[in-house]
This record gives sequence, C-alpha cells and structure tokens, in this order.
Amino acid sequence: MKIYIADISVLRKRAVFQRLYEGMSEARRRRIDRFRFPKDRCRSLGAGVLLRKALADAGVDEAIFVYDEHGKPRLAGDPGVHFNLSHAGDRAMCVISTHRVGCDVERRGRRGTQVAERFFAPEENRRILAAPESERDALFTRFWALKESFLKATGLGLTLPLGAFAVDLDGDRITIRQDVDKNEYRFFELDPADEYQYAVCEQNGPDEQPTVEWVDLEKC
Repeated sequence: MKIYIADISVLRKRAVFQRLYEGMSEARRRRIDRFRFPKDRCRSLGAGVLLRKALADAGVDEAIFVYDEHGKPRLAGDPGVHFNLSHAGDRAMCVISTHRVGCDVERRGRRGTQVAERFFAPEENRRILAAPESERDALFTRFWALKESFLKATGLGLTLPLGAFAVDLDGDRITIRQDVDKNEYRFFELDPADEYQYAVCEQNGPDEQPTVEWVDLEKC
C-alpha cells in the first residue's frame, strides 16, 4: 500500500493549474469543470494528479473506470489494484493498494461534539466527552477521519449510518466493532505535524506499514 499527499495551494497559480489540467483525461476535466468555486476545482485537480501518478507507479498504463452501485470508482477489468481519494482545505490524498482501501483527510479542530452525540456510536461519543474540553474537537476530527476511511473501504459510503459501527482507540492500536461483513480491517494514521488529520483503512491487508510520498505538484 502506498499513500500520496500533496499541498494543492500551488494550483492557485494559473500556469500550474492550466498545465496540469490539460494533462488530465477528458472525464477528469469534466469532473473539475462541474465545480463552481476555484478552490473546489483545485482540490479535484490535485486528487486527479495524485491518482494519475499512483496508477503510473503501479504499472497501470490505461485507466478505465467503472462505478459500483454506491458510486465508488474502480478500474475496469479487475486488475487487482484498488484506490481511493480524499481532499480537504489545501490537501489532496490518494491511497493505492492490492486490497480494498479507503482514505480521508480532514482539517483538524472541527467542532463536532453535537454531531458525535447525534450520529456516532455511544462509546465513541463517551470517549470524546471524557476528554478534556480543549481536546474534544481534535478527537472528534480523528474519529471522523477514521470512520470515513472505513466507510470508503467498504464501498458503502454514507449509506451506512455512522452509528452502525464504532472505532476503538487504544493507544497506538486502532480496532473496529462492526457487523457490516466478516472482513478484517486495519487502520493507519499519519502525523506530519500540520493542521490536517490523515486516516487510511485497508480491508484484509497484510500487516505492513504503508509507504508515504509527498508530491510536489509543481514538478508533476
């Protein structure tokens, strides 16, 4: 498994954006063009550049995408390569694996105690409320990113209620209580000392640490 992360703020430079935009597939350009605001177009382009690089590194010469019933894209022909994308603020993220995988990046410090109380599993909400008040927003963001990565790894997305499963944080060990399927899931978090929370969830993967690459979009 390999994780790619990029600072997409460089895409605010018109020349950089245009050069990378012109290198995207027609389908990705259409996706970018659907966004009204420049910041959203930059995020979509940044994620697309990371996916293109990840697939090239994995030896996928021609990427033809199909979509499942929940709208999750995958490569046609089942080549044994799985991927997922996420973006938030000035960050884009891509993960690629030989197993089903999901990822999420969130800006830290989201206010979410009311969201947790209403939508999270009871044990997650209790864990957040038990933390010092100054740490609750960061803990909520951590739970949110991990839960989102699991939803994306299953392919169910938000068709699965957030309270239907629970992430358990036990020191450096992250486990999950879930009745969605009989698969095993493992989680990874990145801590690059910036203002973002990064989470990855892999289904039935080997017990190996992922490789992480920070990508300079100006050099792509």
